[in-house]
Amino acid sequence: MTNRQLGRWLLVGLAIVGLAIAAPAVSAHGDEPTQGNETAVGTSSTGDSTG
Repeated sequence: MTNRQLGRWLLVGLAIVGLAIAAPAVSAHGDEPTQGNETAVGTSSTGDSTG
C-alpha cells in the first residue's frame, strides 16, 4: 500500500466513524417540532409550568 492509499483509507474510516456517532445524536431528539422563541413579543407559552 502506498502512503496515499493509506491516507485515503484513514479518511474513509474517520468518515464512517463520524457518521456512526452523528446519526444517533441527530435522531435522539425525536420527531416533535422544535419550540419557537419563547422570548419573542406576542407569543403564548404552552410550557409545562405549574402556576
